[in-house]
Amino acid sequence: MELASSRLPISQLLLAISLSTTDSSWVPPLPTRTAVVSHRRCAAPAAADSGNISSAPRGGLRGLGGALRGAARSRSGATSGRGGRIAVAGGLLAALGLGGGAVAARRASRPLPVVLVHGILDCSENMYQVEAWVRASLGRGGHVLNVEIGNGVVDSIARPMDWQLQELAAAIRADPALAEGFNMIGYSQGALLARGYVQRYNLPRVSTLVSWVGPQAGQFGVPAWDEMIGHINKITSAMWYTPAIQERAPPERVSFANYWRDPMRLDTYRSNSAFLADLNNEVPGRRNESYATNLASLDAFVLVSSTIDSIIVPRESQWFGFFAPNSTSRIVPLRRSPLWTEDWIGLRRLDAARRLHFASCACHHPEGPSQGGPLQVWDRATRRHLQRRGPLAAVGRWLGGATGGAAGGGDDGAGGWRGAVPGVPGAHAAAASAAHAAAKARAAAADAHARAAAAERRARELAAEARA
Repeated sequence: MELASSRLPISQLLLAISLSTTDSSWVPPLPTRTAVVSHRRCAAPAAADSGNISSAPRGGLRGLGGALRGAARSRSGATSGRGGRIAVAGGLLAALGLGGGAVAARRASRPLPVVLVHGILDCSENMYQVEAWVRASLGRGGHVLNVEIGNGVVDSIARPMDWQLQELAAAIRADPALAEGFNMIGYSQGALLARGYVQRYNLPRVSTLVSWVGPQAGQFGVPAWDEMIGHINKITSAMWYTPAIQERAPPERVSFANYWRDPMRLDTYRSNSAFLADLNNEVPGRRNESYATNLASLDAFVLVSSTIDSIIVPRESQWFGFFAPNSTSRIVPLRRSPLWTEDWIGLRRLDAARRLHFASCACHHPEGPSQGGPLQVWDRATRRHLQRRGPLAAVGRWLGGATGGAAGGGDDGAGGWRGAVPGVPGAHAAAASAAHAAAKARAAAADAHARAAAAERRARELAAEARA
């Protein structure tokens, strides 16, 4: 579709000039007074429009003059629709000293590619649903790499984490579409591998890292098994730290042994763990400052936790919380742990820059990358963090306008869309909007349940601390 005219008030243009010194998330609003849209296929920009891109003034007052002339032509109808926005943006960006004008803005607004990393006893096929969500959000030209670790199901549990991380890094470096940077989503064990890539490699660079229900502080306990098996698990826990199981290289090993963190044997864990103790910089005298530097370089680190997860033990590990030393009932949250207070891996630096984000959902562990997760895990917690940032990206998204050229869509931060449901024909829009509203209501109810569960858990923790 193509707008027949674009009416940009001069006041909005002057406000846009502040993009380089104010909130970079601001996007010039679409005109409120427009002619009826045309349903014809979008035509190529007129010669005058393309000339406005290549011959935009070089900067300063000349650039501002070009932007004002473009706005005037837009208001008079001499330059219509998207071409009018391009003409205005070309001069505006030149006035701001941002070379390349509208072309640079459109390039900066292109969504970054996204890499997906599956979990344990899993494969890339089980991330197809997530891949579909991401592709729909990125739009035309978006790129998604859905990585298969080794042969998937078997190698994801029978190979050491170091081996799996090397496989992930090789897959990323083999994809030329990722050379200029990308965002990454890791699910379950894959969230640890994704963070491992950032801390140990990060070339190409990760912009936004998203952890879906990942055991970031480790795992201790056999998930969802009965009490008798739980006792057996405690007896055999020391076995997981033997060299035969922790070995970093093939032959086959048990992957989760590399992030098994026994609160009763922390010294053994720190000295023998072949992966997590190193990744979390928990080994005195062997702390790697580059791990903290690389993680702190992220534009955003998003930690998504589930309040009803029965697979990750304890579930607080998804937010870097864990059992207190010599306890399997008391939880030490992230902000009270040395990982935070001594900033071993850069989390405090991220938080100080407002680039560390926590989100919760009420999904069972396998539901995140499936039909059970789009509203809570994707819409509410992830999608908005995958947008490009900065003034060029903001102007580029505005250039996309009503033609759908923006990355990330219209997430309102609460799992819904602003206005009509995208991609749904007009005849079905009302029904689709009603269904979406119902889904939002279910998500709100789930959120209320999650908050209540968190409050109840915190009350139990306080009661346990009082008894101790």
